[in-house]
Amino acid sequence: ESPKNAYLCKKCNTWHITKQETVENLKTQLAETKELLKSREDELFRSRIALKNFENSRNNSLGTNDFQIKIRVLEKELIEVKAKSAKSGKRYNEISAKLNTVKNIVNKSIKNKFTLEEVIKRLQEKL
Repeated sequence: ESPKNAYLCKKCNTWHITKQETVENLKTQLAETKELLKSREDELFRSRIALKNFENSRNNSLGTNDFQIKIRVLEKELIEVKAKSAKSGKRYNEISAKLNTVKNIVNKSIKNKFTLEEVIKRLQEKL
């Protein structure tokens, strides 16, 4: 895997590179995948309408076959895009849950005045 994110380390005040996705990147990927899914669904819908219209007025079965092939290709792409969307959504949910866990531990640590070692131990236990 290639690096996905850079961040400023609060311990050493230098930049580090990580392979972890940022929540913002995952949100963007999910939005882009949803847009692609919507466009594929729209294209498939238009193709089905065109096929129906063509079937109603056709005398040549070769044209119908071309439309049917295009619809099958679009349906296959739609399945692939839906799978990608589900995978992106799942990854986004996993990272959001981890982020919430870290926030909760940090907030409890501040409230209860835990030492840095206690905070690290709790983070390691939960993550």
